[in-house]
Amino acid sequence: MAFQIDDTDDLAYILVTMSGTLDDDELPLYQNAIYQSPGFQTKNQIVDYTQVRSYLVSSEGLQNFVDQARLRPEVMSARTDRKIALISPQDLE
Repeated sequence: MAFQIDDTDDLAYILVTMSGTLDDDELPLYQNAIYQSPGFQTKNQIVDYTQVRSYLVSSEGLQNFVDQARLRPEVMSARTDRKIALISPQDLE
């Protein structure tokens, strides 16, 4: 698994740590896990990419991720002003 989700009660936000190789096969696994996180609908998120060694997500894989997100009830009922911050050691394409 190339991600870890920390959504404990003592955190005011969800901390996602990505690591290793992130690819198209990993995105649906991450998507299902983050939507099942207890704070998904209310908490802001920080997504840390600093431990990712290979980013192999294709444009099609990213489009599938977005298309699936649009269909999920968790996204539709989530707080609309939530923020997602990304931390990356370099630009992501």
